[in-house]
Amino acid sequence: MIENVFLPVWMITSVLLLFVGLSALGWFRVRSVARAARLFRSVAEGASDGLVVMQRDSRIIWTNAAYSRIMGYEHGELIGRYPLLFALPDRLAIPEDEALSFRFDEEDERFGKLTQVENIRKDGKEFIHEFSHASMRVGGEALFLLAGRDITERVAREQALIAAQDKLERQSRTDALTGLSNRAHMQSELDALVAKRRPFAVLHVDVNRMKQVNDTFGHLAGDAVLLHVARAFKSLAEEDWVCARIGGDEFVVLMSTVSSIEVANTFATDLVELALHPFDWRATQLHAELSVGISVWDESVETADDLINRSDVALYEAKGRPDCPVVCYDGELARKYASAQALERDIVRAMRARQFTFDLQPIFNIDTRKVEKFEMLVRWHHPERGAMAPDQFLSVLVQLGLSAELDMHVIHCAETVLQQLDDADLPDVGLSINLSATAFSSPNTADHLLWMVECGRVDPARLSLEILESTALTLASDTLEVRLLTRLREAGFQIFLDDFGMGYAGLAHLASLPCTGLKIDRGLSSLVDMKDTSCAIVQALVKLSRELGLEVVIEGVENTTQMAIIHRAGCSVFQGYAIARPMALHDALSWATLDMSEATGTRG
Repeated sequence: MIENVFLPVWMITSVLLLFVGLSALGWFRVRSVARAARLFRSVAEGASDGLVVMQRDSRIIWTNAAYSRIMGYEHGELIGRYPLLFALPDRLAIPEDEALSFRFDEEDERFGKLTQVENIRKDGKEFIHEFSHASMRVGGEALFLLAGRDITERVAREQALIAAQDKLERQSRTDALTGLSNRAHMQSELDALVAKRRPFAVLHVDVNRMKQVNDTFGHLAGDAVLLHVARAFKSLAEEDWVCARIGGDEFVVLMSTVSSIEVANTFATDLVELALHPFDWRATQLHAELSVGISVWDESVETADDLINRSDVALYEAKGRPDCPVVCYDGELARKYASAQALERDIVRAMRARQFTFDLQPIFNIDTRKVEKFEMLVRWHHPERGAMAPDQFLSVLVQLGLSAELDMHVIHCAETVLQQLDDADLPDVGLSINLSATAFSSPNTADHLLWMVECGRVDPARLSLEILESTALTLASDTLEVRLLTRLREAGFQIFLDDFGMGYAGLAHLASLPCTGLKIDRGLSSLVDMKDTSCAIVQALVKLSRELGLEVVIEGVENTTQMAIIHRAGCSVFQGYAIARPMALHDALSWATLDMSEATGTRG
């Protein structure tokens, strides 16, 4: 039963009309009782809303046609009956003695308020009846008026609207694929939890290798994996927790009832193991590999973003540890992260200030005893940390989106180095530079190199461009990158595949790339004096490269024994400590002018 202290306009109108009719003699002072009766009958009978007059015990003494029609009875058929005995469905019916003992009470707080109740018609069809009571005195007797109408259709429309609104609200906070919460709902719940200022745990979960699943089996298989993960969440999580999919393969769990990092770690471990269980999808079996980062609220957390950032840091750490898929944010990780953030800021400043310098390492032909070229190797002397190896900052620089800027810096410095080689009377010595994977994702780098050639600022025959073999693996035969590399080769630049032979591109891939040479990785060259298989592989690579018309440089040669073995295999161009270590430009210029006619191979 729904009650409301406000009466709708139609109810007030109906009551007023009936009062007009019943009280016409007193109010209007009409001259004839018969005339007043006719006025009352006209007003009441013509009303579209049901009107019924009852005595205090609810016995009906009069109804209008509309009330009889609403209840499904003939006009006048209800006189003398009690609504509590015929108007209620069986499931709401009350005992007869209770119905007959009912009395209207004007002091009852429900009296006069708008009421909705389920009634039943004579034919057994149920409907929703909205009505209100009013009391009046006629000839000294207390009578009670019920004015009502059938609102079944209106209620149905309202319920449909409410259901539609509920659906829209659920959709606004639910991920369409998995049925879990979405990012917006998770964020709202997270803000509320942080505002309570009491401990709880946050899990940031990432599904690994989703790209491989999508590429191998299709996106429907990827969706199946995500649903598999969602089922794992639902089977393990407590009802009060919020499990949300916040991105393509990212999930967050708000463990509102957990303040212990040990409990959170146990849940995360169980989740990882459950997701690893294979499930059938079409003609194959799939599973999900998860990485999980955990953070727990403490007094140092000021905002929801602080907590998410901590779990994100832990997740990033977990993704770098294949043997440890669950990592908890702690003081040690916080210090490591702070150091990484400081390094990122320093790298950005160093890039802007052009603090990155270059050493040169000779690429030497032991047959001609001449330096064919130098490779430019990027260096950075950190103002506080000192000299830093490239693997300590290059990957961070790429993550910061600065690789293209570094590429242009390398190219400009290469122009300067070539000019200084000319000034040192070394016009036949070339230069080799390393370019990032993003260098050829747009025409900017290639266009700039070609412009330098057109302006006469660079001789392309003296400049070799090195790209990693792992980068070449991603290049199909008719991609933008390959087309740009082809333009550069046709302009006279040398294109070398760097770190070749580590099992990425493969020999068959060489046919589709505009390469002029290979640099065989130190992983093979450094083992030729210890493993016959390494020597055989190098010999085969050298032979095949010659047949393909490709130049070959052996990297990472550390001693004269390795160099002699590889030389017997057919290669005469080397780079490595057996020749010389990387050196500053002025030292490289001096080294290149030494008399190499008696050199045994080791210099510097």
